[in-house]
Amino acid sequence: ATTEIYTLSLHDALPISPQVSIYPTKKPLDIVDYINITGKISFKGKAPKRLSRPSRLIVKFEEGSLADATPVVLAKSVVDLSKYRQRKPLFYTIICKRPPFSASFYTISAVFNRGWKPRRKNKWIRKGDFLTDTNFRVHIKKSKTLYQRNIQLVKYK
Repeated sequence: ATTEIYTLSLHDALPISPQVSIYPTKKPLDIVDYINITGKISFKGKAPKRLSRPSRLIVKFEEGSLADATPVVLAKSVVDLSKYRQRKPLFYTIICKRPPFSASFYTISAVFNRGWKPRRKNKWIRKGDFLTDTNFRVHIKKSKTLYQRNIQLVKYK
């Protein structure tokens, strides 16, 4: 009887499958690269009883370290007003890329347009609307990703 000896290469021994790269093509989303800012929105004085359509409430996260310059909007959120009730609180959430630490002054601001939506940039508020009239500061820290900052709106007269 004849004894046959076969030599297998590594290629012959491994199953054939599509090539998979062990090097990712994109950097995976790293949760520490983002921050989450939430808060309650209250009204100074009397809150509106009801809202006519198309009311809009926009909350902005801004960098405002230069006192005389217009703040740079880093992120904004449009608050859902579809279930608005006078005695029920409103809440906002902003999720955005972590800002650079060189700027030391970050704030939350808001504008609540009652019964209309601005169409032009220079017309952003009307009599009877609400807005923040103070800086609601957010102190960003390297090791922190979740922030809570309640804000208060005042009536524009």
